[in-house]
This record gives sequence, C-alpha cells and structure tokens, in this order.
Amino acid sequence: MSDALIFLSKWLHMVATVALLGFYSQLGIVYLPFLIKHFKGVELGTALDEISDRFLAWIIAALIVFAVTGTYLMVSEDSYTGLGHLFANTWTILIVSKHVLVLFMAVLGVWITFAVKKGVLAVKSDAPSFEPLNRIRWMVALMNISALLVLLLTALAQKD
Repeated sequence: MSDALIFLSKWLHMVATVALLGFYSQLGIVYLPFLIKHFKGVELGTALDEISDRFLAWIIAALIVFAVTGTYLMVSEDSYTGLGHLFANTWTILIVSKHVLVLFMAVLGVWITFAVKKGVLAVKSDAPSFEPLNRIRWMVALMNISALLVLLLTALAQKD
C-alpha cells in the first residue's frame, strides 16, 4: 500500500504543479500580452478579472494538494531526518531551500491576486496608466523564474 500511496502522492503533486505553474506561465506568456494588445479600458479590466477569478479555485486546490502530498512525500522519504534537522544532508538542504522558495511564491501569488484586482480597478476607471499592468507582468515573470528554480531544486533532490 505504501508504494501505491507514494505513487499516487507523486502523481497528484505533479498534477498540482502543472495546474499552478501552468496558470502563471500562461498568464505571463499568453494572456497578459494578448489582453494588453487587443483590449483597452473596461474591456481589458473585465477580461483580466474574469481570467483571474476562473483560476482562483484551481490555484487554491493546487495549494491544498501540495500541502497534503508534499507533507506525505517528505516524511516518507528515507533522507528526511525530522523537523528541526534542516541541514542534516544534501537532500534536506535542497528541500528546505525549495520550500523557502515555495513560501515566497505563495506570498507572491497573493500579491499578484491583489495587484490584479487593483490593476483591474485602475483599468476599469479608464485611467491612461498601464503601470498596474506592467507591475503585474513583472510579478508574473518573477513567479515563473521562481517556478523554474523550484523545479530545478526538485530535480536535484531526486535520488537515482
């Protein structure tokens, strides 16, 4: 049963990764550039708001899946030496570094959500400034760079 549970946990963890990182990469690479190019004012704000709202439930679900499966996978790992032994071996150093970055990404995700809402309000007010949208683009780019680093740390922590 343990092998099946580990397999299921790894699969769900990867599905959540695809959902979460897929959203932010698509937001930065596809949605924002398209919306900014083809929509202005209220239409742009409405479209951005709707996209953000549609993905929110998926983001929350992915975070819950991460917490549950990640905890199980961590404690079932042979290299795990217990909660307080953060630098016991290479694996724990990589995993601690990864989770510090993941916490940063969670905070950044909340910040992006608030920035989207604030940016939507600014755009909907027909203000000529694109500053909120440029800020959102930079935050999404930072999220995507962080995601690549998390994936790198995860790959480095994998055993043969």
